[in-house]
Amino acid sequence: MSKICSLLWNFFLSLGTLEGSVSNQKCQNANIWAYIGRKQDSKLIKQLLEIRDKMLSTEGSMQAAIDKLASWATEGNFSTRSAYEYFRPRKNNLTWPKLVWKSCLIPKHSFILWLGLKNRLLTRDKLQGIIEDQSCPLCRAEEESIDHLFFQCNVGKQVWTQIKQWLGITRAMNTLKAAVKWLIKEARGTGVQAKVKKIGLACTVYYLWKARNLRIFEGKIKHPEAIVRGIQIQVFRVIEGLYSDIVGPRGRPLAESGCTLILYLVWTLILYLV
Repeated sequence: MSKICSLLWNFFLSLGTLEGSVSNQKCQNANIWAYIGRKQDSKLIKQLLEIRDKMLSTEGSMQAAIDKLASWATEGNFSTRSAYEYFRPRKNNLTWPKLVWKSCLIPKHSFILWLGLKNRLLTRDKLQGIIEDQSCPLCRAEEESIDHLFFQCNVGKQVWTQIKQWLGITRAMNTLKAAVKWLIKEARGTGVQAKVKKIGLACTVYYLWKARNLRIFEGKIKHPEAIVRGIQIQVFRVIEGLYSDIVGPRGRPLAESGCTLILYLVWTLILYLV
């Protein structure tokens, strides 16, 4: 790889021509930036083009790629170490998939949370040129984006404030990734409280997205209190399903009364002991 990069560096800094390095006459007269690969190209040319395409994709433009190549030179000599560090495979350090696909989460909640973390939810900022109105459907105050919808929108803020208080979370959260990162660090293990916080996060994202879609497609307005109530009941029901032998029918009225989570957990413990 380093030798290929060195050869590529020489090509780029000599106006990108392939002359003198390959035998095919058409390749010799080509510019590596404009050259379109062919099936009969040599292995060397295919490797060069693969590296070229990777650099263009990573750097975003031809000039940026050339600048990057130039930065690998020290007093006119190519640095193979710089090229190696640039191209070497790196371990995927993403930790949030471990939380998103927990078995205690409802699959559709996991899916929406996953789309949000991948920035794949089709908020209106991604639909510029397709729709005219870019404003947030819930607050109508600012352009809708994922971070705005879940953390900056007045409706989203109210919902998160109440849910965080209910779950016993005091840390400020401004983005979805920051919220998940905090949960991974602080809500470790398989205990009830850790599970409840993970379930609560996924439920909140799902119910805010659902409220947003109800407003757009059905014209229905969900007030923050109603969204919070729906999240709480859903969390209680999931916990009841996970610990049905402990909660049972006697805990259900309390679960659906809107009590605080701590009170509910204390109550389930009492039921378990009696």
